[in-house]
Amino acid sequence: MKFYITSIFGPYLALYLIAWALSIPLSFLFYAFQFLHLAFALYIAKKLWGFFKNAPLGDKVFWSLLALFFLLPGAYLEFPSDPWEHFRRIFRWQHLGYISDYPVNCKAKFAYFWAYSLLGFAPIGWRIKLCGLYSAFWEILLCLSLYRLLKLCKVPKRWAYIHIVAFIATFGTNLFGIRYYALASTPLAYCAYLELLSALVAGVFKDNPKTLVWGVALCTIIAFNHIQELIFVALMSSALAAYSKLSVEIKKLNLQLVCAAFLIFTTSILYFGMFLIHNYPNIYSNMIPGQLNRFGMFKIWDSSYGFYMETITVAGWVSLVCSTIFFEKSPLLFYMTLVPSLSLLFPITAAIYAYFIPTGYLTYRILYAFPLSVGLVEGIRAVLTITRKAYIPHYLKAIIPSLAFIAAVLIVTPYSYPFRGKIFMQIYLPPKSK
Repeated sequence: MKFYITSIFGPYLALYLIAWALSIPLSFLFYAFQFLHLAFALYIAKKLWGFFKNAPLGDKVFWSLLALFFLLPGAYLEFPSDPWEHFRRIFRWQHLGYISDYPVNCKAKFAYFWAYSLLGFAPIGWRIKLCGLYSAFWEILLCLSLYRLLKLCKVPKRWAYIHIVAFIATFGTNLFGIRYYALASTPLAYCAYLELLSALVAGVFKDNPKTLVWGVALCTIIAFNHIQELIFVALMSSALAAYSKLSVEIKKLNLQLVCAAFLIFTTSILYFGMFLIHNYPNIYSNMIPGQLNRFGMFKIWDSSYGFYMETITVAGWVSLVCSTIFFEKSPLLFYMTLVPSLSLLFPITAAIYAYFIPTGYLTYRILYAFPLSVGLVEGIRAVLTITRKAYIPHYLKAIIPSLAFIAAVLIVTPYSYPFRGKIFMQIYLPPKSK
């Protein structure tokens, strides 16, 4: 497995950290980055040439249309909104002499300087247009990172493309999807996280311990961009380790014994959650009153805490149901889909989140640890597979795929609550400021 994110952004981050540690002027670092940009541009040109020369026509059409879909609307810059703050963070570098001069909360987010080193040459009148190109770059890279993970999970290509569309249509909270965050430091951290998750799924680190250096490099890229994704790394690496062990051991055990052990374990954990809630309330002092139930589980089902429903949405709940019902059809993908939500319900991980996450509102971001759209698409694929093998009339076999497609579109398209489809915001053009 090749570590593309590390290979591309690792040298940039290394230079950035050296300049920070040695108090090297930003003017020197800015021009040093230009040499790396030249190498990066040549690498991208080589990859694109190889793709358009050798890839099947369908692949060329899909990725070209996707690129246009991201490019044409441009960056989302409606005032007031968070992207303007990210815009400010990017171009604030032009007034500084050293990395240490940058405000404390952003100097450790090196993607902003990387963006400035690309866009800082541009006249003010061109900056918004170029931010559209920059935004599209990260949106494409996010989709490529997810596509790579899906292919490692042995998802057929055409279904991987459907996954990409579903990801764009559902990932985010409220109306805010990947376009909304494209100017932030988050996309780079999330791409690095998906690459690390791909390596864990492929068993790269277990098969060749020397590759752990790549894992450390990815974690460093995450840490110096958006530390939230390190929580995802800890969660999913632990979950995948447990999956790897249990999926082998459970097959050796009697089903009744497994069910009995599960019942005992669940009961014990719930009592432990009650014990923590009643005896160590300080653990939960940062949370919203009533946000956890008496067993120490976050109430992700409770509409009183709308930030959960705004993130899960109808599509997400359908995904979680499909992941449970059809688990045996795509066990690894359904398992990863369930993990973030279950971790909010599991009293031990819930207590950890409550202690370390500064406010109860931010706990919804744990749901970003794996796209819920994956469970939705795999659920549709499972339904179609079962339908093809079932003894039902041929006319039903013919219409069920169409019905499944229509149902999925109706779930992910509306932008009103509780559907919160993101396609509208992906193509929305804010009115021009007066």
